[in-house]
Amino acid sequence: MRDNALRKKLANGEKAIGLWAGLGSEATLEMAAPLGFDWVLIDCEHGVAHYEQLPGLLRALNGSDMTSVIRVPTKDDPSIFKRVLDMGVEGVMVPQVYSAEDVKAVVNACRYPPEGERGIAAGRGHKYGLDFMGVLQNANSQVMVIVQIETKEALASIDEILAVPGLDAVLIGPADLSAALGHTLQFDHPDVVAAFDKVQKAAAAAGKPAGFYCNSPKDAQMRFDQGFSFANICNDAGLLLQGYAGALRGMKEVAGA
Repeated sequence: MRDNALRKKLANGEKAIGLWAGLGSEATLEMAAPLGFDWVLIDCEHGVAHYEQLPGLLRALNGSDMTSVIRVPTKDDPSIFKRVLDMGVEGVMVPQVYSAEDVKAVVNACRYPPEGERGIAAGRGHKYGLDFMGVLQNANSQVMVIVQIETKEALASIDEILAVPGLDAVLIGPADLSAALGHTLQFDHPDVVAAFDKVQKAAAAAGKPAGFYCNSPKDAQMRFDQGFSFANICNDAGLLLQGYAGALRGMKEVAGA
């Protein structure tokens, strides 16, 4: 089992730059793989990819150091964690957690005994058995467990959540958190700004990285300056849409339309 490059970078106090992948496209991941992103989030919550597509999406990353993280659609089904980890995903991101108890259940599902109750079997992530013992012995120290802070309850319980053993990092989902606070997409509202700051400061005090969902390098740099440790600087759908719109706009200008 290879070392988790994202985990290592964050442990060294470095900033980690990511790509959000929601299209379920092997081609877009294969294009991104050699460019130097630190991590990629394969979105199975709001994105179109499903678990059966994961082996192909992960193969598109072959030869790169990019850490693969999957966002699962729910915290409430432990079998999901078992399936995606056995496929070889190097981290899980879990939306809509509310409490430390939720996080404990997630960690329990992602860690082999004695640290958790992850089922033991050989899958793609174990090279179909060729690296079975390597994964069994090292997965607990390599696989990353990340939860999103996007509910009022999680915000209120942030210190208890960060204290859960086996939790590696948190990430702010700004759209849902702002909506939960009654200020949907108002990221400059004082209550929302205070919530973002509370999560970052709590994570720093707990010695755990805090990430932020971003849409642009400018946004990511602002969050890095605020003390956040990892962020995506784009998402695949947004980049493609910008390219389509820019090409059409340029053509209309040339044609005088």
